[in-house]
Amino acid sequence: MRNLRKNLLFLAMSLSVCPVLGAASDAVISVRDGFTLNPESLIETSPYYAKVTESLGRPGLFEKSKILYLIGQIRSSSFEFERNGRIYTGSKAASHLMMKYGFAKDRVKTAEEFIQFIASESSETHKPYYVIDASGIRHKTQEVLVHELSLLERKLQHERL
Repeated sequence: MRNLRKNLLFLAMSLSVCPVLGAASDAVISVRDGFTLNPESLIETSPYYAKVTESLGRPGLFEKSKILYLIGQIRSSSFEFERNGRIYTGSKAASHLMMKYGFAKDRVKTAEEFIQFIASESSETHKPYYVIDASGIRHKTQEVLVHELSLLERKLQHERL
């Protein structure tokens, strides 16, 4: 019964997310140097960045804060996001990932696991998720988030010095 409720909630939330108009190029490239969801200079201005720095030294909370930071980067991005062939805003994509994370947060303990098991592909179709840049080029969301996480960790390491 509990799984049925979760599945119905998932279905209802999925149906309520309306795609925005937009066309994506068929080209898929690897994340190039310098490609980020938001300018690197904005890392410190993210409210989720403050949560990450406050959670240093508290491993479980630290990882959850990094996951929320990544979702926040997607939410505030001006790029479009592709899921199962449909195009969404950053806000809609972030809401979808937050919903998926809500179902799996007991099993997903690290930001790396979040990227691998939640934010990389559709759990129904197994099609990869994409970030579509201003040129219309598609980047695998998994690669983009791994890059975003490395930028965050580099910034945190720099601040610790």
